[in-house]
Amino acid sequence: MSENTTETLFISIGNLRFDSPRTIDLGDCRIRPLKEIDAGVRQMMMLGVGTPYDFRYPMPQCDYVLETTGTQKDFESLVMRALAVFRLFKDAQIVCESLVVGRPPRGTVSFRHFIPWSRIGIPPYYLKENEQRNFAEFWKGLTGLDSTNFAVYRFALADFRPYLYDRFADYVESMEYLFVPDSGGGENRYKFSSRSALILGRYEAGSKRLQIYEEMKDAYDTRSAIVHGTVPAEDRLHIGENKFSRWEDANQLLRQYNREAILFFFNRACLGDRNKRTELLERLLISDPRIVE
Repeated sequence: MSENTTETLFISIGNLRFDSPRTIDLGDCRIRPLKEIDAGVRQMMMLGVGTPYDFRYPMPQCDYVLETTGTQKDFESLVMRALAVFRLFKDAQIVCESLVVGRPPRGTVSFRHFIPWSRIGIPPYYLKENEQRNFAEFWKGLTGLDSTNFAVYRFALADFRPYLYDRFADYVESMEYLFVPDSGGGENRYKFSSRSALILGRYEAGSKRLQIYEEMKDAYDTRSAIVHGTVPAEDRLHIGENKFSRWEDANQLLRQYNREAILFFFNRACLGDRNKRTELLERLLISDPRIVE
């Protein structure tokens, strides 16, 4: 079979839950209950799910799959896009355990999620009835999202990291790519924290923007410490005025900011264009400032 041949693909969404089983049309694909999928595909999918030797915690039971089409070259980008869009829609982890190729199935690809002892268990990702239509529209609105974009794939891959502080570094590096497109000019820490405060706090009072500025400055320093081999102890984890007792809580703050940043630049058609992001940031900082007495 040629790698350019278009085939039906089934991506397991391990922890997705609905109030009641149903199919959701997303335009270029569908979410379907696993029990409605061909028996051969179901069996192949279960073979692709990890064993207890791969995980410290049992993986959640798979009830739903994402059914779409693509070529062999599309496999990785399809899965990464699914991971990113689900996580951009709401602040929750999503687990893609395996991908089954073809109908009838001719192969499977499995994915590894690291869950060491310090990681909390994977909770369900609920799409309630009043969220499902919004999610379908959200998915369609992100049709052009490039899953190979550095900010997007670092955001999507964070859940795969073996250590929680690795996830923290992923979120900061994803946002640095967005907020500091002109990194070669120096002053990266100041650019990162000031521009983050400007964008993420654009609808907030000055005190909130100052809070974001301090949080992002400390986040940048913490990321630098991590990549240089000095990981702060959890009882010394300070981000702005926040003192976190768990990396998971610090990650939640950074993950929320990362989601907002990706959507901000995507909606302005400059997520992957360094020059356009630089021009946009300059315009916001210089041409269109709003000073409140």
